[in-house]
Amino acid sequence: ALFCLIRLDPHPAGEGKPLYFPFDCGIARHMGAALERQLEVWLLNERAARASYFEQKRVTFQYYRSRNGRRISLIETTLGSPPLALHVYAFEAPTGRDLAIIKAFLSKVKGSSAQVFTPGVEHYRLAGIPIHPWENIGNTPAAV
Repeated sequence: ALFCLIRLDPHPAGEGKPLYFPFDCGIARHMGAALERQLEVWLLNERAARASYFEQKRVTFQYYRSRNGRRISLIETTLGSPPLALHVYAFEAPTGRDLAIIKAFLSKVKGSSAQVFTPGVEHYRLAGIPIHPWENIGNTPAAV
């Protein structure tokens, strides 16, 4: 699936139009994508590879966009499991305000969970949401 465009539809709990991502963050960078978009491409690529490695055939990927335009990078849903909201930040220390969109999604979609990734080196929780280093993007880290 390398070097093709990947269509990412909005999650039904949110709104928006389909987004298209190149399936390689190097190509995204070459095309002039901002760092945040490059990180989202990387996140999508790593999570899709993880699903493939573990032969998870019924994994779907979407994104979430609120009415005011704030977005969660990726919503990963495995058949029979609640959605997992995944978001990646280009900065090390998100604030409670940064995580408000994720908390809103978690309250709107009952049973869902979240993982946030930053360039930091520590695992911790902020406003009840697990924060992990970028190096854990390809796996779902243990609870913090």
